Amino acid sequence: MTSPHLGRRDAASSGRFQHMNSTMRRVVIGTAAISMALSVAACGEAGS
Repeated sequence: MTSPHLGRRDAASSGRFQHMNSTMRRVVIGTAAISMALSVAACGEAGS
């Protein structure tokens, strides 16, 4: 649980890197979602 103030301070301190950070976050979340989906699909195929 992070406080909203902490996130704001991080964004302010990163400054010009803020856009890159949001893009990287999207990539990381997307990668995690894809790998989770593949794991679920693999488990489903193995179970059937």
